[in-house]
Amino acid sequence: MNFIDFNNKSLEDLKKIASNFPEETIQSIDLQLKNTIPSAFLSTAHYLLSSACFELKDQEGALNNITKSFESATNPEDKIRALVRRSSIYLNNSLSLNAFIDLNEATEISVKNKSINIDLLLPLKLTFVYFLRTKKLIHLIDPLFLEIDSLISLSKNQFIIAHYYKAKGLYYFSIRDFQKHIACFNSAKTLFQELNLREEIQLLNQHYTLSKFILGNSEYINHLNEFKKFLDSKKDATLNLRYLISICNENIDPFQLLNINQKEYLRVVEISQPFSDYKSTAKLFLSLSKHFENAGDFNKALTYFKESNIYSIKHLEEAESDKVIEEQIQIELKSLFHFKDKKQKNSNNAKKDLNVIQDYVSSNINPTIISEPYQKNSEIIGRLILDQFKTQVSICTNYGIKFLETNNIQVLESDGNYTILYDKDAKRHISSKPLAYYEKQLDPKSFLRTHRSYIININYIVHFFPGRVGKIELTNGQIIEVSARKMAEVRRRILS
Repeated sequence: MNFIDFNNKSLEDLKKIASNFPEETIQSIDLQLKNTIPSAFLSTAHYLLSSACFELKDQEGALNNITKSFESATNPEDKIRALVRRSSIYLNNSLSLNAFIDLNEATEISVKNKSINIDLLLPLKLTFVYFLRTKKLIHLIDPLFLEIDSLISLSKNQFIIAHYYKAKGLYYFSIRDFQKHIACFNSAKTLFQELNLREEIQLLNQHYTLSKFILGNSEYINHLNEFKKFLDSKKDATLNLRYLISICNENIDPFQLLNINQKEYLRVVEISQPFSDYKSTAKLFLSLSKHFENAGDFNKALTYFKESNIYSIKHLEEAESDKVIEEQIQIELKSLFHFKDKKQKNSNNAKKDLNVIQDYVSSNINPTIISEPYQKNSEIIGRLILDQFKTQVSICTNYGIKFLETNNIQVLESDGNYTILYDKDAKRHISSKPLAYYEKQLDPKSFLRTHRSYIININYIVHFFPGRVGKIELTNGQIIEVSARKMAEVRRRILS
């Protein structure tokens, strides 16, 4: 008899077996796959393999098998189940764009098939809540929870209901309503205890610790000690890292709360760098800087403050590449959740861009900027960071976004709604953005608009031929026209 019996076990029972006995599950299913498993069970088999691989920390195996589960699915419910599971894996690995694509596709399938099981629809919507929380789109969670609240009473599945209370508790934590957060977590904890899901209970302790610490409730010490024991038993460096990040996000000194030493702290911080989690790394170094500032070691404080800003800049540069995608995601999400923004924004793009950066500075780079005596410097710091963007430009293509160093660009040429960028080696780069888009990004000290169709880098000029209609020769051999309207400005810039 097979360890995994598809004929005589419900999916819920099989999922529990896969979680509790991952190695045996993999052996049993692999054997059945070699002997040709019935096509009706193929999607479920790979779904269970994905769950087992996830338990064994085999992220690649988990992702490969859940993809096979989706590809072999023969009905809408199996497709949705696989997409929701895969989106959760993506979120766990900070691949939010991939998660969004899967959640969006799962939603489309559920809309087309109105008879979808409520216990499948709820995990889809709850995973969307987790996605919105990672993107800090809290304003979109409210209307989604209204829908979930109206559906949850239709479910009898304790596991789903427990995760509903957990998701809602995390939402209240995000908006800093810690009393409601604790109440929701208490409900989730009761259900997890009934289900004998000890690991889920332990994971609640991370946020219990923080909320009760912030409220001044001495019970936080019990949760802190319990979670520390759990972390020690799991020996999972990523869990330690996330705990450290969550502490820093609340502007709590991790050295004070965790009684952690500097060597251990730096070991955990190093984990975030290979994953290019620049934003979190910046926060971790900033907390380290504050720790040494409070200890009176200003040399180390300054060293780690500089490290924090380096990673903040890296995060900003990385975020610039996602800006177009993020804007599209927000448009689709607002449409999906029927969200209407009552605030009309009339400011111009330049001011809007500066405000975005200043908001980022205030909330991410250095929290002290928003308090006296640093408040007046936020605009200056915002402009300094905007200057960092001028060292690169993003080139939007049909195949994604790539970057080009601005000092390597010789000329930008308008081609209708497109722009052709020529680098120092005369290589062409075609962007779907118009020339005006780049004019706003480029440093005016180095770049000059000579014509409605051209922007040149003055550092690559070889010859200037003045006249009613002037000409400029660049090092790559191109001859660029200077319009009569631009002649005076071009002459002044080149001769100055």
